[in-house]
Amino acid sequence: MAPTRPRGPARGDSGAARFRHAPSPGLSPHLTRDLVGFRASGGPHPIAVLPSPSVTVMLQLASPFRSTPRAFVAGMSLAPSSATPTGVIECLDLKLTPVGAFALLGHPLSELTDRVVDLAELLEERACERLLDGLAALERWDDRLALVDRFLTELVGAACAPDPRIAWCWAQLCRTRGRVPVAQLAEATGMSHRHLIGRFRQQVGLTPKQAARLVRFDRTAATLRQSGATLARLAVDHGFYDQAHMTREVTAMSAMSPRELATATTV
Repeated sequence: MAPTRPRGPARGDSGAARFRHAPSPGLSPHLTRDLVGFRASGGPHPIAVLPSPSVTVMLQLASPFRSTPRAFVAGMSLAPSSATPTGVIECLDLKLTPVGAFALLGHPLSELTDRVVDLAELLEERACERLLDGLAALERWDDRLALVDRFLTELVGAACAPDPRIAWCWAQLCRTRGRVPVAQLAEATGMSHRHLIGRFRQQVGLTPKQAARLVRFDRTAATLRQSGATLARLAVDHGFYDQAHMTREVTAMSAMSPRELATATTV
């Protein structure tokens, strides 16, 4: 089946252009969203990057963000970070599920946690160079996104399958917004508590408890930006003990209070 036609561009108030492409059916389960490309003028100020339950693959066609290679993978983290533009931003920003990243990259996710790694260290270096050179030679964003779709789809064909029990555990954490107990996951999969934690960390990058915190924070951050509910109501709805617990978690993972996060410019 042919890939769905690209959707875009979409423009925000900043004048930045964003382009979207629905991935091929075989690739879609490995991603948390459409393939995205964007162009912006850039600037000297750091951009806040929030923790996210996805592994980022960034392919940079213009001026790279400071201290990053042209193509890099950013593993999951429980702490905020920042990205500093050095000029015009022109990137393809890919968001992989952690089990999808494990399958496509063929690398333990535990070795990527809290790190930014050159994509060429994880995949064949010449293949990465051909991809970046091929993208730079194309002018149309739909052609660029289609090239990335084909590249990743080829990786799917050679992917190492994650443990289906770990993939199921990750899906349960996402489905329950991080509320399923680790003991329940262990019992359902027939794994010991210790074996589950070790295997999960290898293929997801975090322990199940850490992953649950990250999923809960991600949903909370999204709701803070969209909902008019009180903080106390949001705390209850997202599984925190109380509002103070939610505030501590949000502050620890974003370096902002819930009210600050609700209006902050982040990625």
